[in-house]
Amino acid sequence: MFLGLTVASMLLLSSCGLVQQSTQRPSISAEDTRLIINALIEDLPLPPNSEIRNRESVILGSGIGWGGRIGIDDPLSPAETLLFFREAIPASGWNLSSSTVGQSIIMVFEKPDRIATVEIFKGQRFGAETDVTISVVPRMLMGN
Repeated sequence: MFLGLTVASMLLLSSCGLVQQSTQRPSISAEDTRLIINALIEDLPLPPNSEIRNRESVILGSGIGWGGRIGIDDPLSPAETLLFFREAIPASGWNLSSSTVGQSIIMVFEKPDRIATVEIFKGQRFGAETDVTISVVPRMLMGN
């Protein structure tokens, strides 16, 4: 019994140093963030030189099973961004099912298991010609 108590006390004391952890999160560079996002959304291409708005982006899952929303600042014009998505996304296996062009551009792409909506707006931020929001949901949540 004494030996068991001694071992337990030693384990408790030795683990005290492990309990103290920094509450500060490590900083992640913009390039690291882009690599992580690209790995998570590997089947949905993003415009070159675009920047992901981390605060507006939520990604659940990874690879071909991801869902969520991504905000992007794109240096391309809205028309160039439209052309990029119209060509690049179908090349990744998505089918364009509908689109609307007006004050904003809305494109809906489908795969058998997911639906993606790409919303393209004139940029409101410094250095961004175009604001893009991409939302992806599993098809089963859409009632199909």
